[in-house]
Amino acid sequence: MKTKQNVSVGIDGITATVSWCSISKEMKFPEDSNNPFLRLKPKGNTTEIAVILPRIVRSNNNVGFRISDIKYLLDAIQKVNRALKQIIDKDWNDLFVKELEVAVTVDMGGVDELAVDSAMNFLARVLLRKDRPNKETKRDNAVKTEPLQKYVTGRKRNNCNFLYDEITKSFETSLWSNRRLKFKGYSKGAFSEFGGKSSIFRFEGVYCEKGIRQVLGNKDGYVTLYDILKPKAIKGFINQFKIDYVEIVVPRISGYLNEVQQIVLETLEKTSAYNALLINKDVIIDMRIYRRALKQFYKIHNKSDGAYRKMLSSVTKKMEKEEICISEKTIRIFETIGTAIRT
Repeated sequence: MKTKQNVSVGIDGITATVSWCSISKEMKFPEDSNNPFLRLKPKGNTTEIAVILPRIVRSNNNVGFRISDIKYLLDAIQKVNRALKQIIDKDWNDLFVKELEVAVTVDMGGVDELAVDSAMNFLARVLLRKDRPNKETKRDNAVKTEPLQKYVTGRKRNNCNFLYDEITKSFETSLWSNRRLKFKGYSKGAFSEFGGKSSIFRFEGVYCEKGIRQVLGNKDGYVTLYDILKPKAIKGFINQFKIDYVEIVVPRISGYLNEVQQIVLETLEKTSAYNALLINKDVIIDMRIYRRALKQFYKIHNKSDGAYRKMLSSVTKKMEKEEICISEKTIRIFETIGTAIRT
């Protein structure tokens, strides 16, 4: 039985600064909370303030501040302003916004470390690279590419399908070529430092000042928290993230999946079905890719579906015997995201 994946899109963190307002040490509000909705830290003559918007209306930020949460916006504004007045004697008009995060969150509905880790490594491969032709095959968007990562963290694990034998727990791209945003991804939930009873995959678009002004239609000048915390602005950022996901991320995902399927197909022409899987297991992020390539190979060579199923069964048994783990749910994560993005 398939476990239902729950997906949501909403604003997460907003980073702002207050000029000529310095504090002596890092602070949070509420002070006694493990999930504060304000974090302040000194930066020279300024104070940098992180506003974690969903924590104002919920106990955590596992789910972002959604369009459906706008009904709580007035209460959220009042809480933020009261806290700012209490801590630094300022309000939302004094906070100049530098970054804004819009997140899509997938709750796996249970513990599934392999699927989320595979999704993380998949996106690391897709996004932390420059698209350029592979000189050997003259094929556009080939796997052989250059990294763009700002950082990638992870730990080693044997016999599994992970980028360079690492498990990527978080990554961040450089600022994208449009100079409006960058992307971040991380796992949070049952097996991470966040805790919880379900595996959670989070992917964010982080909009810089240029991207923020573009969404608001403000070509010049500063953007304050007052400009951001309006229903129209919140809807605008969420909708812009959906557009950027479809126009930037989706083509790279589709291109990578098709590319890997072709690579597996070419390998099948040179070696056995099982060896083709072993050779390419670092790029086969979901068994669906291998099954499609194997089925295509049998069709090209006029072999029956029965022969294909028999060979697939043999490969699966060998994988189980040698404890080789490749996720069956990674692609479904992105299909679920795609459905939510397009609604």
